[in-house]
Amino acid sequence: MFTVDHINELRAELAECVFTKTERAKLKAELAALIAQRDMGEQDEADAALQVLRNEDAGR
Repeated sequence: MFTVDHINELRAELAECVFTKTERAKLKAELAALIAQRDMGEQDEADAALQVLRNEDAGR
């Protein structure tokens, strides 16, 4: 499953399902970790794209 799909699934579960406080806390922690992972991946992609542009400019 893709990270974004998992994030959306957890958000839906948290919004629509009844959980104990402990279960809800675990799901929220899992959701936060997935969001951080997604954001880190997006930052890595942005850094790589910027490096490509810099390399193209250096070659001119």
